[in-house]
Amino acid sequence: MENTTIKTYLSLISRFRRQKVLVIGDLILDVYYSGDCTRISPEAPVPVVDVNDKKYCLGGAGNVVANLKALGCQVTFCTVTGQDEGRESALQLLAENGVHTDNTLADPTRRTLIKTRVTTGKQCLIRIDEGSCDSISGSIEDELIARLENLSESADAVLIADYDKGVLSERVISAIGRLFRKTRKLVAVDSKKPEAYKSLRPSLIKPNYPEFLKLTGQKGVAVDRVEQVKAFGQILHERCGAAVTAVTLDKDGVVIFSGKDYSFHSEAAPVQFPHVSGAGDSFISAFLLALLAKGSIQDAAGLALESARIAIEKEDTSFCSKEELQHAWGIAPKELNRTSPLPEVCEYYREQGKKIVFTNGCFDILHRGHIEYLNQARQLGDVLIVGINNDDSIKRLKGPERPINNLLDRMEVLAALGCVDHVYSFGEKHNDTPIELIKVIRPDVFVKGGDYKGRDIPELKILKEYGAEVHFLPFVKNLSTSNIISKINHGSKFKVSKTG
Repeated sequence: MENTTIKTYLSLISRFRRQKVLVIGDLILDVYYSGDCTRISPEAPVPVVDVNDKKYCLGGAGNVVANLKALGCQVTFCTVTGQDEGRESALQLLAENGVHTDNTLADPTRRTLIKTRVTTGKQCLIRIDEGSCDSISGSIEDELIARLENLSESADAVLIADYDKGVLSERVISAIGRLFRKTRKLVAVDSKKPEAYKSLRPSLIKPNYPEFLKLTGQKGVAVDRVEQVKAFGQILHERCGAAVTAVTLDKDGVVIFSGKDYSFHSEAAPVQFPHVSGAGDSFISAFLLALLAKGSIQDAAGLALESARIAIEKEDTSFCSKEELQHAWGIAPKELNRTSPLPEVCEYYREQGKKIVFTNGCFDILHRGHIEYLNQARQLGDVLIVGINNDDSIKRLKGPERPINNLLDRMEVLAALGCVDHVYSFGEKHNDTPIELIKVIRPDVFVKGGDYKGRDIPELKILKEYGAEVHFLPFVKNLSTSNIISKINHGSKFKVSKTG
């Protein structure tokens, strides 16, 4: 990807936090039971699952809200649930994601929507659906519309997440059209029945392939889905009326139309073991925020596809965070500081199944020995994080004349190396070991110079607790920072030294 494109993406992502999005839709609580299946029930020919984990996730419009919040924008959520235990669990999840729940209306005549999946390994054995799917009552409609009227003025856009579970009634849709036509703000629609929103003339609508087939009356094809979709811009526009229509085709990417005209097709990056639940939510969330940040349709599609890719690499209903989206292109700074989300970054790598390698040192004057050492360290895993002693720590270890180069300079030089993914400093409070850093990173592999082999290394105890591999790599002979300094000062030949 060109550097100009990466810079554009970075600029758009940085503006996500300014956007205010109002979401209205069907909240679903996703419940996952997972366990081992080793026998068949004697009562009936069905598998028995010994449950060892139970997980609750936001689904439906709740997952859209979680995606928007994770991408950094300001989000308000309007929905209707039952007055039951499912509601309480869903509200707790929303609160944990930093979403206010003041506008989630409770209707005692309804049951909260819950989808329960029972899995073993990678296999889902059964899904159980419960909750009210009929249209909301007239009194609840009135209250919901009143909330929308109060909230629409402060929102930059509305995102409709309609799973055809009763919240988006004809009256509610009509009210949204009236409110947002007047303000001329962006309206994005992700709906099981996209044709129901034609009167809104939405800014963006996102039918998936099955919804495309239903809209156009076509039959599905095994190959050339892109070519099939490209031919139906006129019909899609007639039936949905959107300024931009994005037809998502999972592994085949997305086909974009501007009005009735075909614009372009963007390919999706391959994912080895996709978990597609929630991919559309990640896609439309990032697409809308990119448009609000004044990005082009092409840039919005690129960000949206990458956001969906990150989401489907995770198990269960998932979302993509702003930090994950930045790191996907390596556009977040390598020099992580105190405010950088190092725990989240490392967790992201672990979720992707990547092996984290950690090493540390002073790296005062970078030389060929360092380069060979770091390249070898990087080859032991997928991600290399380097801990670097701060200036005060080096003075304690090496004397008052060191370091030669200050911390910022040393970090920037290390970060410029292709083999190094992140650089992080340590040495605060007279702690000259990277133990606290290791507690956050929890590396899979720890690398140290060969001269430390057999010596007492304080880090080894905690590394053993984490089950990390420990590797000692040989230094290049006759190369060290101390010898380089000595040669500069005295014009002498290099001497063998174990000082790094």
